[in-house]
Amino acid sequence: MPEPELLTFRTLYDCPMIAVRDYICRHSSQEATNEEQSDITSITLMRSGAFTKHIRGKQVTADVNQAVFFSKDSIYRVS
Repeated sequence: MPEPELLTFRTLYDCPMIAVRDYICRHSSQEATNEEQSDITSITLMRSGAFTKHIRGKQVTADVNQAVFFSKDSIYRVS
């Protein structure tokens, strides 16, 4: 049986200025991922699980009760 994807999403709304995506995170490690860069400005809505966004020396934890904003071209890590 293939391993499930660690992060899946579907786009709920998309326009030139912003996208709204529905994410499911299955990452079980506490270690931060490699650096990633946002290609668009987006609002992240969690359906299950939780993740921590590491950006510019700060940490923001998101779960199913919160939305997280990602600015275009921002560089971040998640755990």
